Amino acid sequence: MKLVVVLMSAVFTMAASAASYHVPVPDSLLKANDYTPTKAEGSIVNGKLNVTYCLPTELVGDKAPTFTFTGNAGASDFVNVSGDDVYGVCMFSKAKPMTCMLKYPNLKPQIDEEVRDLAINKTFPADVVGNRLEVAKLFQENPAGLLTLDVTR
Repeated sequence: MKLVVVLMSAVFTMAASAASYHVPVPDSLLKANDYTPTKAEGSIVNGKLNVTYCLPTELVGDKAPTFTFTGNAGASDFVNVSGDDVYGVCMFSKAKPMTCMLKYPNLKPQIDEEVRDLAINKTFPADVVGNRLEVAKLFQENPAGLLTLDVTR
């Protein structure tokens, strides 16, 4: 249920951007929970949604895996998607980027702490770093998140 609440929050509060990634977190960590995938591309061709992206290095280290998923993008605003080691649901909304609620059943993030700490410390203000580390730990415990991406229907 918490993932659905985060999904709805991300959809209705997020400004349009190329791509972003969020982890399901408690309210106290929401301000430290905005990530940018190193790569994110999406398209709909002949009614089929195709998305390829890399998880943010702050969550999985410098060997971020690339994921690809597909789904049939019919008339519904919701599209079930799946790929190797990823599955979920994508939601389309008028005048908003597409948001996908995703789970990684076989992902076991083994983050080299030095790499993770460098990525977090280099990118964010010192007062946010502790919360960013908490978000990364939550992702390690439950690899799931929200990918938001501009994909035109």
